[in-house]
Amino acid sequence: MEEPNNAEWQAPPPPEGPVEEEGPQMSEVATLANIFIEPGNTFRAMRAKPKFLLALIIMIVVSLGFWFAIDQKIGVGEVFIDQMKKSPQYEQMDGPTREKAAGFYRGPLFKGFFFGIIVIGSIFVVFIGGLIYWLLANAMGGSARYLQGVSVWVYSSYAPALVAVIANILVLLLKSKDDIDSSFMQSGGLVRANPTALIDTTHSPVLNAILAPIDLFGIFALILGVIGLRTMMKISNSSAWSIALGLKLLGIIIGIASALIFGGGTK
Repeated sequence: MEEPNNAEWQAPPPPEGPVEEEGPQMSEVATLANIFIEPGNTFRAMRAKPKFLLALIIMIVVSLGFWFAIDQKIGVGEVFIDQMKKSPQYEQMDGPTREKAAGFYRGPLFKGFFFGIIVIGSIFVVFIGGLIYWLLANAMGGSARYLQGVSVWVYSSYAPALVAVIANILVLLLKSKDDIDSSFMQSGGLVRANPTALIDTTHSPVLNAILAPIDLFGIFALILGVIGLRTMMKISNSSAWSIALGLKLLGIIIGIASALIFGGGTK
């Protein structure tokens, strides 16, 4: 009886199937730097284990730092008083009402409320934004988890926000107090990296609402959002662009509506 030739026998190859594409493992500290230079690999590395806490804390700290610098230079309350004076409602106020409103903005209660809103509002926006990404990505055939949506939202915001705040703080240090106008709140900051630098934002609130979101920092965030949606949430490039551009357009529409209601329309 012929014995089987064990030397010639080989195990059959494993069946082919989809392979989960994961990037190189990165620490949370490494992701903070790598999102600038290799965003695709950074999002891919976070697919298995989403990260967002440290980036979120940095975003909040730098935002607080910018407004603290504004407060030291001109006063947070003075910014809002200047905005109030430019509103159509200001003309309808009598003298005592104006003084009372100005006193409120200059008081410690408003300052504490404002800085608290920065912290609470940032956290709220991140988790709601992550929820929107998660729902829309899954609706378009992706395979996403909620915390992946939060990670994409945070990291697509963190990198441009960090660059923008640093640039704005540098401009703030170089400008004199008299050269700082409160319109920076509507035009994307002290660094006007958008077409609002060519218009009078005070007298063209609707046009400002259309042009302000079309800035370099916003485009950077848009591209990172598309890369994150496509990489972490496994949707097509066209679906990722549809989500990112759709939310951008929604933000512009809300800005226009706000300008029409509170800004008095285009003058």
